[in-house]
Amino acid sequence: MITHRGTVTEIFEHPAMGYRYTHGRNPDASFMLPFEFIEEIIKLDAYLGKPFTTENITELKQAIELGKIIKELMKNNEIHFKRAYFKDNQYFIENEDSNSLFKLEDGLPNINKGDVKVRNIRTYREMPSKESLNKIAKKCKEYGLDGQALILKLRIWREKEFIKVKIDEEMFQELEGRLQEGVSTRLILKEDESDNLINEIKRNIGITNHIPRKEVFSLEFPKNQILYGPPGTGKTYNTVLYAVAICDKESLANLESLPYKQVLDRYEQLKKEGRIAFTTFHQSYGYEEFIEGIKPVIKSPNDDSMSDLRYVYADGVFKKFCEQVKEEKDNEYTNLTDVPRTDVPRVFIIDEINRGNISKIFGELITLIEPTKRIGGAEPTTTTLPYTGDKFGVPNNVYLLGTMNTADRSIALLDTALRRRFTFIEMMPNVNVLTKLGIIEVEGVQVAKMLETINERIESLFDREHTIGHSYFTSLKKDPSLMNLAGIFMNSIVPLLQEYFYEDYSKIQFVLGDNAKADRAHKFVLDTDIKVKNVFKGNPDIDLPEKKYTIQKAAFYNAESYKQIY
Repeated sequence: MITHRGTVTEIFEHPAMGYRYTHGRNPDASFMLPFEFIEEIIKLDAYLGKPFTTENITELKQAIELGKIIKELMKNNEIHFKRAYFKDNQYFIENEDSNSLFKLEDGLPNINKGDVKVRNIRTYREMPSKESLNKIAKKCKEYGLDGQALILKLRIWREKEFIKVKIDEEMFQELEGRLQEGVSTRLILKEDESDNLINEIKRNIGITNHIPRKEVFSLEFPKNQILYGPPGTGKTYNTVLYAVAICDKESLANLESLPYKQVLDRYEQLKKEGRIAFTTFHQSYGYEEFIEGIKPVIKSPNDDSMSDLRYVYADGVFKKFCEQVKEEKDNEYTNLTDVPRTDVPRVFIIDEINRGNISKIFGELITLIEPTKRIGGAEPTTTTLPYTGDKFGVPNNVYLLGTMNTADRSIALLDTALRRRFTFIEMMPNVNVLTKLGIIEVEGVQVAKMLETINERIESLFDREHTIGHSYFTSLKKDPSLMNLAGIFMNSIVPLLQEYFYEDYSKIQFVLGDNAKADRAHKFVLDTDIKVKNVFKGNPDIDLPEKKYTIQKAAFYNAESYKQIY
């Protein structure tokens, strides 16, 4: 197979915007050219075999300026996106309330959602919000451009993650193997199921997502996966999305476009149906709670006599879950290999998976959870359990979904056998989530920029696994007040920093920018010189701290304190 060869230079998680330039052709209203492409074709004498006219050159130059304006606004997090629909060669974009739309035409007029009947359109698109489009138009006007006309020619590619590739001079590379005749990579990798491929590209350029190569072209979710990242990055939120997506065989992109309450209701319904189960690992959690063990039972709870005490075999939560799945098929199938691969998916969620002793909890199960060793897999395997002597195997339609907090324990410290058998999906702080929620400013404080600055400093002073998650600030959507922001910092952010830096307040000052603030009234952490002679008599021959630190509560209620962080 022959393919282009190049280097991935950037991965971004917002829609890729371009400009509708037709050059007298391409009547499709959704057709677009990326702004970077326009910068190249304007250097040519002709495009698609047709020479450029003076009008063409003028339009292309304006499009290039439009692209630069958008790039600058994106850099400053001043553009956010809303769900969009393409119907009858027209674009309809949701308003902030998501219950009404506006049309991408002169004046951006509002329109009733029911009037255009877009509710059943499943293809997911995003376009800049009305506020963002007006912001682009206003900026264009400052540069002498007709912004109102230019924004009507904005277009997007529908997806949620994109890559930029710099093509090498050696354009083609021969790869081993070949696709079957008539089969394209678009058939191998469906449009809405490209997460694994994106993650593989990230892994190869150093943005580690730990997606194994063998999973790259799978059309299904991995059987075993762990969502990991710093505190507050939405792992619990995404667990609900992943569990529902697996059970309902739905794409994450489609679920993300729905109100979270709707997805959560479906999650609770699946739990009641027994298709989703949940447990949390901790230091004292063991094999007996997870698979099976022996537990004491008192016949009469009101009788203190020890003669009524007996011991019974008890199934653990995961064994019960798997046995329930197998019981539904026992009357239909007797041979392990006869179990169909199309069984209804079920999800077993393990929260805080890194807090447990993996070898102690999983035992021999660590082999049975491999996709090929599942009942119904390529090499179905069972084991004899140590207490009951029962034969036990893991059904092929059971998915394991774990979460782990990297601030508690690094992924590198996890049991190696577990790491080999799980796909790891990284959840890092994402300020774009705040922008999409409309959390832009709180009394002049740019929330996203502030969080980015804090995390850059934490990465420099500590590591990326201890950065601050965006979900700490999501409550600002309902209550965008300075009082709420102060509560977030005092009750969550500062205690987290104290834990990270073991109360090394000088580093906390660096993270919060206090070291560079001229006015002490704006400092979250105050430092005062210690005069040793005033504290101790004589000349103590020990190392003593030169400063003492105090938290200044008044600073948390001053907007200028936050502005001076960035």
